[in-house]
Amino acid sequence: MLLANNCWFEQTWRKENGSGKTRYEPTGLIFRKRHVYALGGRPVIYDVTEDAKGYLPTHQWWRIVNFDLRNENNIVDWPHERECRIPHKLSFNSADVVLLFANNTEVNEFIKLCDERGTQYYRLVRGITTMESIVC
Repeated sequence: MLLANNCWFEQTWRKENGSGKTRYEPTGLIFRKRHVYALGGRPVIYDVTEDAKGYLPTHQWWRIVNFDLRNENNIVDWPHERECRIPHKLSFNSADVVLLFANNTEVNEFIKLCDERGTQYYRLVRGITTMESIVC
């Protein structure tokens, strides 16, 4: 649901403020939170980077995401993302992931592309869902 909120917010912001950089697309991989945790993933720590480095051991600095409201003209504000990170390269099996697409048209295009390339990756994953089915 968080991804849906971020995509909606970004689309609304672009409409109100003209074009802008696209940060979120309603396409991705979904993992179970327990799976990410078992791989060493943890929630990030939102704080002023210099401050966080003062109380975190260096081996935890990978968790820091700058959060700084001090300068009104240069606000850095990410906690709405509720991000988790893994301190190393992510490896996973196809059966660990659910594929997320914006809508059924994109799902069908993905399946068609897989079939054209002689792969059936979509049959190996835990599931496929769409943003439409999550938010509607």
